[in-house]
Amino acid sequence: MEKELVDKYIVLPLAIKTFRDDAKIFKTFKMGNLYLDVVEATIDKLIEDFYILKDELQNKYHLNIKQITPLKYSVNGLLIKYTSKELKEIKSHIMSEYLQDVKARKRERLL
Repeated sequence: MEKELVDKYIVLPLAIKTFRDDAKIFKTFKMGNLYLDVVEATIDKLIEDFYILKDELQNKYHLNIKQITPLKYSVNGLLIKYTSKELKEIKSHIMSEYLQDVKARKRERLL
């Protein structure tokens, strides 16, 4: 099993949710659009990569991943447990990677 890919598949939706929550906060900032451009570009890339990874895990590796509880997942019937600290560390690492790699585009926004 490709543990790193499974970890990434599990954490990408968590990272997307965190960035979306952050975007709501940035909207209240005077210069929030500067941050929103970066955060929204990052979210777009995370979503794109999530669907590519999902397809790869299903079609190339034939892995079926199901969430049982927020900290337990089934991968082809094999139970994988995480601690909240482990998921947070993996998510933090992935979020940092994406923030460093993303190219923000200035977006038109309605006031």
